[in-house]
Amino acid sequence: MIEKLKPTIKLFKVLGDESRLKILYILEKAEFTVSELVDMLSIHQSNISRHLQQLREAGLVFDRREGSLVYYRWSENLRNSHELLSVVKSAWKDINDLNLLENHLNSILYQRRTQSQFFFDSVAGRYHSIAEPGGGVEVLLRALGSLVNYQHAVDIGSGEGDISSIISRGCEKVTAIDFNQKMVKVMEERFAQANLDNVSVKQGDMEKLPLDDDCADLVIMSQVLHHAAKPEMALQEMLRILKPGGKYIILDLLAHDQDWVREKMGDQWLGFDPERLAQWLKNLGNKPQSQEIIHINRGLPAIFISGIKT
Repeated sequence: MIEKLKPTIKLFKVLGDESRLKILYILEKAEFTVSELVDMLSIHQSNISRHLQQLREAGLVFDRREGSLVYYRWSENLRNSHELLSVVKSAWKDINDLNLLENHLNSILYQRRTQSQFFFDSVAGRYHSIAEPGGGVEVLLRALGSLVNYQHAVDIGSGEGDISSIISRGCEKVTAIDFNQKMVKVMEERFAQANLDNVSVKQGDMEKLPLDDDCADLVIMSQVLHHAAKPEMALQEMLRILKPGGKYIILDLLAHDQDWVREKMGDQWLGFDPERLAQWLKNLGNKPQSQEIIHINRGLPAIFISGIKT
């Protein structure tokens, strides 16, 4: 069980600094590195590091090494301390340049998305021929067998539509969503040539899906979450569009240290720990029903997670 933070004089001294309050405001939105925080706050790196150390010692933030980078985020103890969070969020209202800070934050997140889009622009039309480090359609099908008898399936981050094409055989309706316009065009042409009338294509951000609440009874996220600027937001959106009782399926990379995928594959995250994905889903009110680590020949291990929206 995750414990709440105890209110102490030391804790409130840490929270009494405006720069540290700004850092907490930023880290509520997503994980960031020291250099990204420096860019957003225009504070010297040594001062950012000092503030982060104090926040970490107070149990307010957690640091995570990923390859050569270190990311900082809210601790789970802070997320679970609702009374303390109420005080912190109230204090944010007194920050004069909060709108400017929000603009800087959104700019960094946009840069992350753009980095991934450069990769997908360059491979649109031949993505299925490029080896996915953690497998793709083959791994998903091996883990699932067949998917049939669903009314509306949604394939988030569908790429060139391999999964959408396959599940269309057993689903009344499939919606394939991808953020990249070139990928969307490839899918539209592919589905038209194959006469897949039950598959529709939409361009959209996985963190803000262009679909109504509770509209799907099956949602698949295959090898896409590690491209998200804010994975927790993407998972929240996945659950938002899923009907109660609907099934979600996530396939992604197990946490690894292969830094080259950032540049070569446009990855934002070096995979995920199963416990972390499960905790994110629990925080959103949905405990996964099953999870499995799948080992790939000549590839990185993958995580398979499935569950039912409650």
